[in-house]
Amino acid sequence: MTPEEKRQRLAQADSEILLFDGFGEALIGTVFRFGMPPVALYDRGKCIEILMQRDGLSHEDAEEYFCFNVEGAWIGERTPAFCELLGSPHEPTGPLVRDTNGAGGEGSFDDF
Repeated sequence: MTPEEKRQRLAQADSEILLFDGFGEALIGTVFRFGMPPVALYDRGKCIEILMQRDGLSHEDAEEYFCFNVEGAWIGERTPAFCELLGSPHEPTGPLVRDTNGAGGEGSFDDF
């Protein structure tokens, strides 16, 4: 499925879903959460790869840009989500649980 076909399919399912421009190849689906509207789901590693290829950034610079300008962008409750796929070529080598909002400690993979 092409990026445009993915966009059209999501728009048909929910006309208010928000999508990031330039990351269509990293769009992998939708996240459903109880009591909240669905949001678009992107492969985080693929987004960073897109920045490296498209913009000529090093991995470190692409990740820094992504964290601040994309992952860190809050555009309301419909802000897209990002995942790190286990076993994919984009799988992180560091810890699986990152403190992204300074809250720390709440829950971990050990809880499952």
